[in-house]
Formats: sequence, structure tokens, C-alpha cells
Amino acid sequence: MDSTTSELLLVYYDVNKPVTIHCDASMDGLGATLLQEGRPVMSVSRSLSKSEKNYVAIELECLAIVFACKKFDRYIYGKKVAVETDHKPLEIINKKSILAAPKRLQRMLLSLQRYDLVAVIHSWKGAVSSRCTIKATNEDQGGNAGERGSFSG
Repeated sequence: MDSTTSELLLVYYDVNKPVTIHCDASMDGLGATLLQEGRPVMSVSRSLSKSEKNYVAIELECLAIVFACKKFDRYIYGKKVAVETDHKPLEIINKKSILAAPKRLQRMLLSLQRYDLVAVIHSWKGAVSSRCTIKATNEDQGGNAGERGSFSG
């Protein structure tokens, strides 16, 4: 088995290792991958509802993080978790008071306060896990396919 193939195989979750979540959103779906030591433990994705397709980019990216946290709750609750995303405005919105955010984002940010999340903002050059998940979701429906901050309000 070559190194490219072995990096894409799922590994068992280890409670003693640090956890990272890769999240991403497209105009058709959300995707997230739970990682430990850079290896995938679990991947999830879903399509957007009709109303969610009207969300702006920052709302979609935040929705992807909320979706990931709900799906990975049993693995991340009570742990410090790095959340990797490619959306720089999330860093800015998290530095402001939660009251300064639009109502929809306020609800999302409030639901994230139960977790100890650290945002890592960067581009996806070389990181393919959640992008592949979203691409697979979009293809099933015929669609197309850093820096640190805190998610505490």
C-alpha cells in the first residue's frame, strides 16, 4: 500500500490524542472530517436545504462548523479542538461581540459555545478530506463542486 492510499484510510479514534476538524461548505453541501495526527477518523457530509442555499458564504461556513460539532459531539465535547476552515471572515466575526453578529450567526455561535474550539484559518492547498466529502455529496446530486482565532463569543 503506498503512502497516498494509507493517508486516506480511516483510523481508530484515540481519546488521548488531540483532535482537529476540517470543515468546508459549498453552494450545494457541507462537509467535515474529524482528524487525529492528520489522519481521518470520521467524515460526514450533507446537502443544503432549499432555504440554506440562500445563506451567504460566512453563514454557510459557520453552518459547516455547527454541523461538524453536532456530528462529532461524542468525540469533541470537553476537549480542545482545532477547527480548520478556509473562510477568513470567521476570524473577524469571532473577535467581535456576539451581539454584533447577525441573528442567524448569533444562533450558530451560541450553539458552538459548549465546545472548546480554536479556529485555524488557511487555504486548502494539499488538504483534500472535507473537500472530497463535499464533492462526493454534490456529485450524488448532480452539482459542482494559518491563523488562529477562538469561537467563544
